[in-house]
Amino acid sequence: MYYNLIVSANKEQWERSNTPFPSSRILEHTHEHIKQAFNLEGSFQSCAPKYPALLMCESPTEQTAKIAKIYSITKTDTEYIIDFKVLSDFKIRNNELEERAFQFDIDPFEFHRTHWAIKNIDLLATLDRLSLASDGQIKKLSQEFPDLTTPGVSEDNEDTSISVFISYSHKDKSFLERISVHLKPLERRLSLNVWDDQKLNAGDDWRGEIRSEIEKCSAAILVLSADFLDSDFIANQELPPLLEAAKERGARIIPVIAKPCMFHEIDELASFQAINSPSTPLLAMSEAKAEETLVQLASTIRTLIPD
Repeated sequence: MYYNLIVSANKEQWERSNTPFPSSRILEHTHEHIKQAFNLEGSFQSCAPKYPALLMCESPTEQTAKIAKIYSITKTDTEYIIDFKVLSDFKIRNNELEERAFQFDIDPFEFHRTHWAIKNIDLLATLDRLSLASDGQIKKLSQEFPDLTTPGVSEDNEDTSISVFISYSHKDKSFLERISVHLKPLERRLSLNVWDDQKLNAGDDWRGEIRSEIEKCSAAILVLSADFLDSDFIANQELPPLLEAAKERGARIIPVIAKPCMFHEIDELASFQAINSPSTPLLAMSEAKAEETLVQLASTIRTLIPD
């Protein structure tokens, strides 16, 4: 499931339909596997209108975002013309979105940059689960996209389970344990399978088991530290297939910075937004703040699980 995130510096941009948008800003802040699926030379104009659009103006925070349905996208030499309709009476302030930016896969810089991104997030389900829209608003919005799965509804024979793979250094086991505690209620109540190498038993084909779990994961939590980056096994056996899963299948990569480290120097990792800032690793937080961060992590995983 995807949504269009379209941000403009022009406060009047979304007051009219058939509005122009600069072609140079299309698919900024969009993961590589999504760029391939929404190729500007091919499928972008036909595929993007299938999904809801979150229309925003650049901050200040009192600006409000709107949900829209895109009818058509027409390309000219220098821009795209968007024919759209704002839906329902739904509005949300920028500051409310900024507080929950990670759940919508929005980088903080995106609030201050005119651009059009495609995000691998179920927008309507996320608004519903975070109680940012009423049941009536969600119902009205869902009716505009009948070809998409309505939040809370799945096909009878469809496997709706979500698998999360946790990659970590054994020297950071204490952080793994706290992450597992926060995810346990989701495992118990919902269709969530959380896997880490603590699940291995003596005699298991551990390489094969790890490979199998990576191949089926919908998301991966990376517990980042200098020890994580130092691990040859993680670098050679876990990261490559996880990054491939993100590129080819859209698996969500969620870094959690446990200890200070230079992960931003590794291009493959730096492109993924971490749940916490590099300047505030879990180790440097108070216990209460670290627990709040892990609640945010669990909330992000919750948005991936069908009701």
